[in-house]
Amino acid sequence: MLNLLDVNLLVIVISLLLNMGLGMLWYGPLFGKAWMAGAGFKEEDREEMQKSAGIGYVLSALFALLFGYVLDLLFNLIPLPNLGFALVITGLIYVGLVLPNTIKGRLWLETTPSVFRINTGFEIVYFGLMGVVAYLL
Repeated sequence: MLNLLDVNLLVIVISLLLNMGLGMLWYGPLFGKAWMAGAGFKEEDREEMQKSAGIGYVLSALFALLFGYVLDLLFNLIPLPNLGFALVITGLIYVGLVLPNTIKGRLWLETTPSVFRINTGFEIVYFGLMGVVAYLL
């Protein structure tokens, strides 16, 4: 029987910390300038963007917690013989559920190609790392 409380809280916490930490690096020193340019922002817009980003940070944190919970719950339901299989399952979740919605945003011109690539790169790295974390813990 499925027990929705049978999850590893450490996986959920790491999901939050990894999402926020990787996000700070990804959208900061690694790709921040390219993302801002692709999104049509100028350097002088950065301070104003940060002032209004509170709800985005809160929702990102909540979604990271939810992702950690769901991934750990799924990993508890599916026999995982090895890390490679865990990464395949994580990849299928991404390709089947997340990527189609990300592509829809690009197709309807909600994002530029460069922003799409930067965002997609972040998602792939985050999902891959979380697949490793959920499998190991």
